[in-house]
Amino acid sequence: MLTQNLRQGTSAHACFVRRHHRGVRPDGMYNAVVQDAKMEILAWMEIPVYTAIAYSSWLVLWLVWLPGYFTSKRTVDRPERGKQLVALFFIYAGFALIFSHGGFGSFLGIRVTPQMHLLGQIGLGLDLVGILFAIWARLTLGRNWSNVMALKEKHELVQTGPYGIVRHPIYTGMLLGVLGTAMTTGLLASYLGFICVLIGLLIRTQSEDRLMARQFPETHPSYRQRTKKLIPLIW
Repeated sequence: MLTQNLRQGTSAHACFVRRHHRGVRPDGMYNAVVQDAKMEILAWMEIPVYTAIAYSSWLVLWLVWLPGYFTSKRTVDRPERGKQLVALFFIYAGFALIFSHGGFGSFLGIRVTPQMHLLGQIGLGLDLVGILFAIWARLTLGRNWSNVMALKEKHELVQTGPYGIVRHPIYTGMLLGVLGTAMTTGLLASYLGFICVLIGLLIRTQSEDRLMARQFPETHPSYRQRTKKLIPLIW
C-alpha cells in the first residue's frame, strides 16, 4: 500500500513538473516566429507569375555582369568617389525596395496600380526589353565596363551599337527594367524603388559625362551632340 502511494505521489509530482515546465517554455514566442515565417513564405508564393519572371530576369542580368568583375581592364582612376557612394546608396536602396515586394511594412505594401493581367504583361514586356537592351550594351562595352564609375587602362569611348543611340544604354535598360518590374507588382515599395534607382543613375550619368569629356576632349563633344543621354531622340 505504501509503495503504491509513493508511486502515485511520484507520478503526480512528475506530471506537475511537466506541466510547470510547459508553462514557462517560450512556446508562445516560438509559435509567433513560426507563424510569421509561414506568412512570409505564403506571401512570396503568392507573387504573380509576371513578377516572378521579372525578378528572374534580373538574375540573368547579374550573371551576364559577373564575368566582368574578373575580365575588365585594370582601373587607373575612380573620380568623385563621394558622389558615387551616394549614387550606390540610392541604387541599392531602390533594388531593396523593389525586391522586398512590400515586405518592409504595411505602408510600403499599398497597391498603387491594380493587379491585372494587362498591366502585368505590359510591365513584363518593358522589363524584358530593358534587360535585353542593358545586356546588349554591356557586351558592346566589353572590357571597358566597370560596376562603378572608373577610368580603365587604355579606355575607349565606345560609340557603336546601343551607344550610338544613347550615351548610357545600360542605365536606360535598367530604368526600363525597374519600371516594368514595378508595374508587375503594382506596390508602392516598387515605385519608390524606381525613383531611388532613377536618382542614383542620374548622379552617375552626370559624373560619367564629365569624366568622358575630360578623357576624350576631341571626340566626346561631337559624340554628345549626336546622341541623347538616356531616352532616344528625347533626352
